[in-house]
Parts: sequence; C-alpha cells; structure tokens
Amino acid sequence: MTRTKKYTLFIAAVLIFISFSAQQSFSAEAVLNGTERPASLEYLENIQFEKTNNETLNAGIKNFDISSDGNVAVGMDNNTVNIYDSDGDYLYGYSFDISGDYNCYWEKSEFALYDVRSHIKTLVSENEVKVYDIDVNEGSEFMKKYLSDKEKSYKDKKYILRKKYKYLNVFPPNYDIFSIMDKDGNEKIVIDVFTLNFSKMLLYNSIWVIVLIIGLSKLKKYFKKNNG
Repeated sequence: MTRTKKYTLFIAAVLIFISFSAQQSFSAEAVLNGTERPASLEYLENIQFEKTNNETLNAGIKNFDISSDGNVAVGMDNNTVNIYDSDGDYLYGYSFDISGDYNCYWEKSEFALYDVRSHIKTLVSENEVKVYDIDVNEGSEFMKKYLSDKEKSYKDKKYILRKKYKYLNVFPPNYDIFSIMDKDGNEKIVIDVFTLNFSKMLLYNSIWVIVLIIGLSKLKKYFKKNNG
C-alpha cells in the first residue's frame, strides 16, 4: 500500500469517527422542534393537563425516558406519567386526557409530552408550560429514533422496561415491569403491574388462539374440499 493510500484511509477513518461522534452527541440532546401555539392555554385546558402527587400503579407501561439530571419519566396507558428520581423513588406525576396515543420524554431536564394524534408537544419548564405544533413526519421519525429503547443507562445504573412473560404476552403493546439494575446486577422493581394486567393478557391471548383455531379449521376445510 502506497503512502498516499495510507493517508487517504487515515483521513477517511477520522472523518467517519467525527461524524459518528456528532451523531451520538445529537441523539443525547434530541429535541422535537415545532411552532409554538398561540392558544397554548386552551389546548392544556382541553386535555386537562395537570401536575399530581398520585403515583399510578394500576395500568400498563407505555414508555420511559431519563432526563439529563437523572429523573425518570414513565408513561402509563391511562393518561398519566410517573416521575421518579434516579433511584426509583416517586417524586410527582402528570395527568391528562389525550384521545389517542402519546409518548413522554425529556428535552434535557424539561419534561415533554407528545400527543401523537394531534401532533402537539407540551413542554414543561421550571416556570411555564408551552405547547408546540409538530410536523407529522418529524414526529414519527423522532419517536422511532429516540423513544423506542427499552433499556437505557444513567451513570452506573441500567433502566429496563420489559414484559414478565414475553413469549406468552404477545398482543398487548404495553409493558408490565419497570426496573433499575445497579452495577453489581441487583435489580430494584419500581413498577410491577403484571398481576393487574393478567386478565388483559389472557383476553388478548385467548382471542389470538380462537382466531388461530378458526383460521386453521377453515384452511383444513379448503384443502379437504379441493383435494376431495
């Protein structure tokens, strides 16, 4: 290999490293941009957005995210969000009435709520709450890229979202357990709603079994008729 080729490969490697590092830095400080709505108060009143001190432990878990200072937001499927410190101790929460899907996340240390159907972001800072209109495509790409992880790390701890019986619990889209694992592998269960969601799991899986039986029965009759 000539000296020119070596220099070319070295420069290419440096450029790739810089590009990767820049991408990593961006993802760690991801922001869902939008246009501020002039009627923010009206929207907040419509969805009945408010801060609460009541921890939700009776609903499935949708998603979670960790702020730049270690606070954890856990979205529940009954239109509530629990906020915990980095050790999993409950701090406060939010409740709202969104018709459709939503996701919660942090923009650094500011809590954000994304109304998927309306494409609206609610951003909670220390002194005020603002509402933004979000581009549909940007919102979809943002959720896929930054809000789909089921395991995240902060300092020496791992934060894990999972289903208790992942092979049986096929259909329900939500999760049963949110836990924190320290560097020694000790796990602290912060939320465990499996027992409360067991009937829902049985219902979904029963429907799946019934549909499968009916489908196989019809398929058997079809082959029997055509081969008879």
